[in-house]
Amino acid sequence: MGIILSYSVTDRESFENIETWVKFANEHGGANTCKILVGSKTDMPDRVVGTEEGKRLADLYGITFFETSAKKGVNVSDVFESIAREIEQSIQRRNSVNPQAAKVQLHARQRIKKKKSGCC
Repeated sequence: MGIILSYSVTDRESFENIETWVKFANEHGGANTCKILVGSKTDMPDRVVGTEEGKRLADLYGITFFETSAKKGVNVSDVFESIAREIEQSIQRRNSVNPQAAKVQLHARQRIKKKKSGCC
């Protein structure tokens, strides 16, 4: 229901491959599948793909754009929250068109408490 298309801002080839991945996603996931474009590794000094290039590509496909740094914890949670919201909105739109459609609810994952072992 949702696809995160990611490239490294330090790798021009990964950015150029996004077009192929979007086509693949549309063919196999459907054109209505929620998509987000993510430029990763923004903490690295050897950037070769600019922010504006990423924004233009996302605008071309009509999808949301983020830049992230897992190392520094920048925007990583925001990416997953955004794709979840887009999926939820997509489900709501489909349900408003077809109220008889099965309802799907998204819930935050709950932590499962580990059972203590009975070791001696």
